[in-house]
Amino acid sequence: MTSQGNNNRNFISNLALVSKKKEGGKKPIRLLFIDNQDSFSFNLLHYLTIAGAEVKVLRSENILPIESDNAVSNYTLNFIQKKEFSPEVMAQSESKKRVGQDRFDAEEIQFDALMEEVDAWVIGPGPGRPHHFPIVGAALKKWGGRKPVLGICLGHQAIGLHCGWDLVHALVPMHGKASTITHNGLGLFQDLPSSLRVGRYHSLVLANPKKQSNMGNNNLNELRIDALCEGEIMALSDMDNTMWGLQFHPESILTFDGQDIITRWLSMVQLTMGRGKEIIEAQQGSINDG
Repeated sequence: MTSQGNNNRNFISNLALVSKKKEGGKKPIRLLFIDNQDSFSFNLLHYLTIAGAEVKVLRSENILPIESDNAVSNYTLNFIQKKEFSPEVMAQSESKKRVGQDRFDAEEIQFDALMEEVDAWVIGPGPGRPHHFPIVGAALKKWGGRKPVLGICLGHQAIGLHCGWDLVHALVPMHGKASTITHNGLGLFQDLPSSLRVGRYHSLVLANPKKQSNMGNNNLNELRIDALCEGEIMALSDMDNTMWGLQFHPESILTFDGQDIITRWLSMVQLTMGRGKEIIEAQQGSINDG
């Protein structure tokens, strides 16, 4: 780890302490944030601490090359490709594979240790696709449905892929552009206007749920679409109120109600931790009845 990385983590820890002090001694929600090396990570951490969370950060390594657009591991070489490479190039590839595996093993050990100490976790945004950050998929496989999780952009896509949805190219790349989304008024969007302006930074979207893929996820229910923009999915959640995903960036200056969405998520985590998910279900039922 570089000295700059250490300084960043220390500053993030200080933010958490300031947030705790402002709450007048009230015990904050403890979060683990997977930092996937996105330029918005610090903004998102700031929003979480403003909402009253105490945040620990695990910086995820980009083990797979970003430039690949293949959902299969870049280290998987077919027979034809192997014939084209010299022994020296193949040796270098194997060396990189071992280094990547060592990084992943270290991240997984650290992640599991941190998860034992927190109440919920957040999968941050990042460049590329979710499979470029293997710890994200491994974490969802082990912890999905066990502790509340919020996924932002890449994190949202990772949750969808984990539950059997497809990741496809969006109709139009949206990098630093504002859009208006519509939502169902549930969960993270409760008490917010029916149309919201949000900031989008992505060229991929989730689509076409594969129902059969959920059969093996015994601790997960079907995902529900919570928000759309011109037919493209902007938000998802599971029926057990343990998983939420946002394709847009709530921490962007282009998202007018982003802080309210983050604060609402922490309140839902608090309810899940305390009096149980039946309260959330009752709240959602009252919205439907109204």
